[in-house]
Amino acid sequence: MLKKLFKTKYVPYDSKYIELSAEDERNIRTITDDIKSYIARSDKASDINYHTRDAHAKGYCALKAKFEILDDIPAEYAQGLYAKSGIHDAVIRLSNGSSRVFADRKLGFA
Repeated sequence: MLKKLFKTKYVPYDSKYIELSAEDERNIRTITDDIKSYIARSDKASDINYHTRDAHAKGYCALKAKFEILDDIPAEYAQGLYAKSGIHDAVIRLSNGSSRVFADRKLGFA
C-alpha cells in the first residue's frame, strides 16, 4: 500500500557532503555561539536554579527500547548504522519543544 502512495526516493551517499565549506563552518560557529548564549541565561529565563538546553528544555520521561535493522533492506538504505543488520538498544526522551521550563498545567496537561 505504501509503495502505491509514495515513490521511492533517497539521497545516495556522496563523499562531497562530508566536507564543510568555509561558509558552513561560519554558520556552525554562529549557531553554536547563539546556543551557548541562550544556555548561559536559561536559568533566569525559566526562573529555575539550573541551566537548560535551548529547545526541549523539560523532559517528561525516557523509554528504553530495542530496534531491529533487517538484513534485506535495499542497498541504497544500508549505509552508516543501517549497513549491518541486528538488534540495537535505544533510549527515547519525550519532551515538548519549549525552550523554557513551565509548570505542566501551563502546558495544557492536568
